Amino acid sequence: MIEVMVASMIVGISLAAMVSTWYVALNMTMATNDQGVAYNLARQTLEEIKGTGFYNTPEAPTSAPVVHYFDENEVNRDSTPSTAKYKVSTVVISSATVAGVTPTRPDDFAVRTVSVTVSLSSNNSTLCQFTTYLARAGI
Repeated sequence: MIEVMVASMIVGISLAAMVSTWYVALNMTMATNDQGVAYNLARQTLEEIKGTGFYNTPEAPTSAPVVHYFDENEVNRDSTPSTAKYKVSTVVISSATVAGVTPTRPDDFAVRTVSVTVSLSSNNSTLCQFTTYLARAGI
């Protein structure tokens, strides 16, 4: 009877260790997946901004960034942000702007700083952050 109890205890401890290892591996896989999706969303956003160019990219100060929402399949969920998993915030700041022009227009000699931050919608934890610069003659 004692041998059966000891064997049961060993099997129980072994199963608990296996379940714990599985749980850690699952969490690592989910975190890696989130990092990959965040990287893709940030790069996609930067490429879209490069495509709009120096003059056609609107100013988006830190106080009012452009925000888009995406699900785990990288599908835009701006119409239903409550169903989104990722939040992509874009800030565009020019070093100099043309005075008295609405909407704000960058000066010809300005350098525009573009920052893209991807975070989880649920807890706002940052997954990925990229910064690049736009100049009138190129990127």
